[in-house]
Amino acid sequence: LETQPIPVPFEALDQAREQAAAPGDLTGQCIQLAREIAALETALVHEAASLWEGTLDELIALRVPPLATVTEIADRYRQWAEAERSLKNQDGILQRDIGERERELCELAAVAEIVTHDQVRQARQTRDEDWRRIRRGYVERTMDPVPGQSPLDAFEAAMREADRLADLLHADATRAANVESLRQRIADMQRARSDCASQFATLAAERNQLDTRWKGIAESLRQPDLSPGAAAEWLGKQALLVERSAHLETLRRERREIGAALAVARQTLDRALRKCGLPALSEDEALSVALGRAKVAIEQGRQTAMARAKLDSGIRQCETERREVAAKRAGLAEKQAVWRTQWDAAMRELRLSPQALPAEARVRLDQWDRLAQTLRELKSLSDEVQRERTTRADFESALAELTRAVGEAAADRTADRIADTLYTALNEARDADRRRKQADAAIVREQDGLDRAEAAAASQRDRLAELLRRAGVESPDELAAVEEQATHKRRLAERVIEIEEQLVRGAARPLAEVLAEIEGEDLDATHARLDELETTIREGEAELETAYAVCLDARRAFDAIDGGDVAAQAQQGAEETAARIARQSRAYARARLAGAVVSRVVQAYREQHQGPVLRRASEIFARITLGSFSGLEMDYQDDRQILVGKRPDEVKVGMDGLSQGTRDQLFLALRIAAIEEHLREREAVPIAIDDLLVQFDDDRAVATLGVLAELARCAQVLFFTHHGHLCELATAALPP
Repeated sequence: LETQPIPVPFEALDQAREQAAAPGDLTGQCIQLAREIAALETALVHEAASLWEGTLDELIALRVPPLATVTEIADRYRQWAEAERSLKNQDGILQRDIGERERELCELAAVAEIVTHDQVRQARQTRDEDWRRIRRGYVERTMDPVPGQSPLDAFEAAMREADRLADLLHADATRAANVESLRQRIADMQRARSDCASQFATLAAERNQLDTRWKGIAESLRQPDLSPGAAAEWLGKQALLVERSAHLETLRRERREIGAALAVARQTLDRALRKCGLPALSEDEALSVALGRAKVAIEQGRQTAMARAKLDSGIRQCETERREVAAKRAGLAEKQAVWRTQWDAAMRELRLSPQALPAEARVRLDQWDRLAQTLRELKSLSDEVQRERTTRADFESALAELTRAVGEAAADRTADRIADTLYTALNEARDADRRRKQADAAIVREQDGLDRAEAAAASQRDRLAELLRRAGVESPDELAAVEEQATHKRRLAERVIEIEEQLVRGAARPLAEVLAEIEGEDLDATHARLDELETTIREGEAELETAYAVCLDARRAFDAIDGGDVAAQAQQGAEETAARIARQSRAYARARLAGAVVSRVVQAYREQHQGPVLRRASEIFARITLGSFSGLEMDYQDDRQILVGKRPDEVKVGMDGLSQGTRDQLFLALRIAAIEEHLREREAVPIAIDDLLVQFDDDRAVATLGVLAELARCAQVLFFTHHGHLCELATAALPP
């Protein structure tokens, strides 16, 4: 390689090849452009022939109108066509409507003579004109009569004709109005047709203007048969041809530029080949072949240079490595001499010969390490023993001092016993201190309780004083009498209410009417009258029983009749008995009817004036029973009041018809209503409930818990239960 020269100066040849490489790529582009140009020229000629009778250049140089102008004319043609079609439709509709109205007019005329207001007005004008002639000829004498014509006859005929037409007009006003309306509509539609005709003339003038304008444009395009709608498409194709022609010129220019670049590249490559001593580029040799020869020569020169450079680099690297190895050998020899000296000294310290092996030295070092570790442990134990002794001495000294401080005798006792004694005393002292603290806390609690009790006592004394002031007494001992009076008052009020109900039930009228009726009556006389009525009723019942017995005797006697006068007597007795029965039946019916009316009046009065407790209990009972009962109400059974449940269908159910759970729910509703009434006027107190929902199902238990939750807004409710599912129901159904 040192003797082999580089065949060519490949650097200059490489530069020439790089300059010719891009033109070499453009050779294919030039060929492709030539193909595209040929195809585009053929297509343009073919498309120009389909649009134009002249040449392509004439078509491209043609001055065409703007597309907006053609579009405007096409829109105006379309608008004109739509307007003409609309007018034709309108005229056809008007013509058809005129024909239909004329047919309707003929039908109306065929029924009878048609009289219009114009005919009546003309007949009246004729009549008035005849009358003016008569007046001028016979009254005013200003005009001579016309010989051979009687004005009176003409006037009479005109008057009869006017009256006849007026009578016909008024007799058939509806038909006349229809005729007039039809004639008016026909006239209006004829005027509309006249307007359509004028609009047709206007449209025709506009069409002539458009035709003239478009004819000039079509002649400028040399397309006299071209329509405005097709002109837009024709202009689009012509614009596309112009654009593609411009593109063709661009391709031709690019082809010329690529040819010039190829010529320059061939000249540059030829000079580079000649300079490198290679065969020159002939005229018929392709550029790609010349580039291939240049590339082969360049690759050969580059490979030779690279091999020579690689060998030079290897030689220099080997020389460097050789010098580094010699330096390392000298350093290692020096290190070996130093190590040998240190090894001999170390072996002498280990009591080994200089020829000892490293394994023997490691064994001896391990022995020395174990010995040093043992010595360190011995020293640590000695120090620990010394510290323990010092600690014990300090502890015994402190214990002796503590024993003297607490007054304990330390003679003849070890330190352990003294410590046990002191710990026992310490525990006793701690117990005593804990008991003292508990006593102090109890004292504080008792003192707080005493303070609260005194405060409560003061509050109760103030409340008692307020109650004494309200009751109007001066000492608490007098309150018992006041309470008895209040109880007596409530009983009297209840008795008054009961008497009012009896009055309403007995009179079957409102209480106000009853009171107005009995005002001024004597109570003793009323009682006497009531006693008399009761006596009369009892006597009537006795007579009824007697009459029934007599009726039975009479029936038996009737059965025993044998033809004598017993039948007549029995007949007379039966009639008397029937008369008494009729009288007693009417009295009984009146009594039963009065009882029913009184019961209904009492029920209405009770519903209107029932107490708030019963009303609230009804609401709660309906809610707890989930609508199974609509409420509660008072009823009568054997002259006594009873509480019954009322179904949604107004059916009443007594206590005997209720289940155990429903009875519990009824009593609970009464109790909650009473508690709420109590809380409205008195101070709230806690309400304790113990397993109240044992007989309730889950749904009614949830409803009851909701009622208790509402009650808890007014007072504290404590609900005790050993059924866990009730807690789950409350957690799921009630607010937090």
